[in-house]
Amino acid sequence: MFLLGDDARLVISASDLRTASDCEFALVRQLDVLLGRADKVEDPRDPMLARVSALGDQHEQAELRRLSREHP
Repeated sequence: MFLLGDDARLVISASDLRTASDCEFALVRQLDVLLGRADKVEDPRDPMLARVSALGDQHEQAELRRLSREHP
């Protein structure tokens, strides 16, 4: 989840939808952290989860750039 553009439109990713399907309050909590309404709670790091997350983020950013070029 991130804010995009000058008007700070909220963009929800596939991983955010997964979070919402597990617990809708978890998604709202992430939004509160993004907007500065709450402090981030650190979870213990799982190396496999971190790698999958990084690859997913790279893919999402590449797709966003591709779509932005195709649909200005």
